[in-house]
Amino acid sequence: MDQDKNIKFLVEWVSGYGDASPKVVTLHDIKTKDEWNADYLPINDFEESDREIFIYTDPSGTVKFTRIIMGEA
Repeated sequence: MDQDKNIKFLVEWVSGYGDASPKVVTLHDIKTKDEWNADYLPINDFEESDREIFIYTDPSGTVKFTRIIMGEA
């Protein structure tokens, strides 16, 4: 679970969800904090995929998760 704190995503609310500002969150926070409702997110993809961008859509709107590659400017 400690390694999850090193995996970060820029989260952007593309549509719906009002005027939510983008923010950086750790995979650990996505898994453990109620606000993310991780049961509905593709957590296995977040952990195991080489993809950098994940799009989640539900009736409320669309959220874009972009993996932050550590060491980049």
